[in-house]
Formats: sequence, C-alpha cells, structure tokens
Amino acid sequence: MHTQREDTSPWYRQFWPWFIISIPALTIVAAMITITIAVKTDDGLVVDDYYKEGLAINEDKQRGRKAAALEISAELSLDENGMIQAQLPEKVAALPFLMLTLTHPGDASKDLELPLANVGNALFTSKDPLDGTGINWHVVITPPDTDWKLSGRWRPDAMSSIQIAPST
Repeated sequence: MHTQREDTSPWYRQFWPWFIISIPALTIVAAMITITIAVKTDDGLVVDDYYKEGLAINEDKQRGRKAAALEISAELSLDENGMIQAQLPEKVAALPFLMLTLTHPGDASKDLELPLANVGNALFTSKDPLDGTGINWHVVITPPDTDWKLSGRWRPDAMSSIQIAPST
C-alpha cells in the first residue's frame, strides 16, 4: 500500500509561486530601467530638421569643390608643446586666422572649435594645447568667411602630421 504525502506548508513558503511571481516583477523592473535610460540620455545623433541638414551637406560639398578649385590644402600637425599647427599655401597667407573644428566621433559634448592664428608664412597655430590626442577626430578647416573648407580624419597620437586635401 502506498500512502500519499500531503504538503501542509503555506503557499508563500513554496518555491514555485515565488518563481512565477518573479518573472513579471523582473519585467516591470527592467521596463522602469529602460524608461529611465530613455528619458535621461540625450539623443545627440538625431537631428530635428533633417531637410535643412541635407541641404547643408550639399553646401559643404560646394565649399570642398571651391577649395579644390583654389588648390588649397593643409598639413596639420602638433608641435612639441601640443599646439596644433596648420601649414597652408601662400595664397591664404593674408588671412588673419582660420577656424579649426574637431568633431568627436561619438560624443558631441567633446567637440572643439579652435581659432588658428596666422603667425606668418601661411602658418596657423592654436593658442592652447590639444587635449584628447588618442581620439580619431573629424577635422574641418575653414576661413573666417567660410568660403571654402578642408576636411579629413586625424588621430594625433597615431600620426604626427596629416595632409588634408579638399574633398570634391
């Protein structure tokens, strides 16, 4: 004869009810964490007015073509003090300064916009040393009137200097 064992402990002392309850509870916690992350973080790569951005891309290409037509290029380097130097052709020697924009590849808050002062012989240099030499910067050089532009990529710790030619 076989006797059946009866479980007399209350439900809250059993494993399976708590396991089954934990699945929806953990789902709610995960949803709350996801909502918190979505609300608190910045969608920096999303552009509000994509149409105007598209038009600006066409304008940028025209400025690159203008630099090619003027045969303007630059050699970008760091000196021994970490100052950025840009050597350009003599035809831009009359400009008082150039604007150098260094765009961080993943964090817009780390983007830099630096004026490069003309120190003579079409050599332009920054006033402050560059922080972040281990970053693969997107580099844009423009004159004060933004008539033309040069752009390229530069990681200062990997390449001491780069030649930036106009993009067409």
